Amino acid sequence: MDMSGIDFAFSVPEGQSASATVLEACRRIWPRCVVRHAEEDVDRPIDDVALWENDVRVGEFFVYRSAADAENWHRNGSTLGNAAGMIHVMIDLNSVENDALPCIIEVHDPEDERIHEILNEIETGFAAPASN
Repeated sequence: MDMSGIDFAFSVPEGQSASATVLEACRRIWPRCVVRHAEEDVDRPIDDVALWENDVRVGEFFVYRSAADAENWHRNGSTLGNAAGMIHVMIDLNSVENDALPCIIEVHDPEDERIHEILNEIETGFAAPASN
């Protein structure tokens, strides 16, 4: 069965940290979530200081609802049973269009209520003025 994801596109206003906005939204909805940068092989709890250092300017990462969800995804890939437990974040840090960075959020269960809440939090976060 094809379990490909669905992409949601956002524009990140200039001066705003796309990664931090996404991570804050995930932390509010999934307080025990874990994060894996695409170029690493380690899952970090959302409160790990290493995630928040250097303005978290990372171009691609995965956020899992919990450590158990991360393990399930690593072991099985996308399945009907775990589709609502992960979002894939891709931020083009090298491209600026109309003073905004493009950000794509891939989800595998767009009907899940908590996924909708995360997407709404992200949209609200990107609409808010950047704090200095």
